[in-house]
Amino acid sequence: MGDMQVIVGVKLGVINIHLAGRVYLELYTPNMLSYFVGYNNYFKKGRGWYILIIQTVREILTKHGRLTVAPVEVLDDRDLYHAGLTSLATVGLMLALEDEFDIEFPDSMLSRKTFGSIESIVDAIEELQG
Repeated sequence: MGDMQVIVGVKLGVINIHLAGRVYLELYTPNMLSYFVGYNNYFKKGRGWYILIIQTVREILTKHGRLTVAPVEVLDDRDLYHAGLTSLATVGLMLALEDEFDIEFPDSMLSRKTFGSIESIVDAIEELQG
């Protein structure tokens, strides 16, 4: 992506993440420090653009995941099945992810491990996008 300016602003329980001058993510959460640490790990790994994928995955989880908690409350590495994801909801989630990212999950990736956390979903998307 070349040179990219990343600005993280924290104010009154809101975390704003700006990439290239645009707000790409706003988190309204009492656990904002935990989220900041989780997202900051992606920047440390040199994968700052992942924030866009994470936001999209969270939006898709909101629509198709049928979680018992809001996806914004689930940390990236936490088990989505403990947050209420079912095998039936996983099918809808997979189809929505395939449509959104123009990918197709091969049979070898159709497992609880692939869809077990936001982080594992993002890793799978990265692998499929090459």
